[in-house]
Amino acid sequence: MAFVSKAVVASAAAVLLSAAGASASVSQVCFSVRASSMIDGVLQTATFEVDSSQMYYDEVSQTYGWDLQSPFELRSSQGTVLGTLTSGSVLAIEDPVVAVNFSVQSGAVMTSFAVTSTLLGFATLNSVDALATGTLVADDRNGNGVTVSPLGVFPSNGIYVAKYNNSGLPFQDLDGATFASLFTAGPYSNAVGFNVADGTGPFQPIPGNISNIQGGFSFALTAGDIASGTSTFFVTPAPGAAALLGLAGLVATRRRR
Repeated sequence: MAFVSKAVVASAAAVLLSAAGASASVSQVCFSVRASSMIDGVLQTATFEVDSSQMYYDEVSQTYGWDLQSPFELRSSQGTVLGTLTSGSVLAIEDPVVAVNFSVQSGAVMTSFAVTSTLLGFATLNSVDALATGTLVADDRNGNGVTVSPLGVFPSNGIYVAKYNNSGLPFQDLDGATFASLFTAGPYSNAVGFNVADGTGPFQPIPGNISNIQGGFSFALTAGDIASGTSTFFVTPAPGAAALLGLAGLVATRRRR
């Protein structure tokens, strides 16, 4: 399993890894999921992190990628299973584009999840246009309805955020400027499940310089239920990148390596 502890990440500091001949770089942790729940009045947490050495790099498409090969139990240090990561993947294209997909199931009580993509760095660009788009899907698994709620950590009470010019410091993900905060109409609830989409619409300008991008989700999920998300953050992509992704979160369809 491609799991790296926080101690390893800290020792690596904010190192960015570059493929041979590549003009972009990916952060030491390329995909992470953090789960937290209140169990008998005690906050318990579990973290799954993937080291970027587990990513493949395709020189033709200038693409980095990683896919979860099997479900992973998010178990706290106290031994409690807080939830399960049933699928996960991240894709980064040098154009630049970052996309992330995931599916999680909460544990015996309401669980909070934070899902974060790699930090994609690139040569500084100036006065670019960008677009962010995503989907959020949830299913009830115990007959009492499903709710996905924002945690209030993203602007406008969003569930997904697209950030740029992040610091790249350890444990400081998504600390840059906000390009878009999506799924701001939450909480989303339904008796059996729902499927919602959101996005910025046309490409929007980002003034000034930009040198990296990153995206992530943050939400609470009712006990025993399933939530899935896809997102793509484009910055003035070349036609080849747009065609590859289809302007949607197609990370999950990438071939596994």
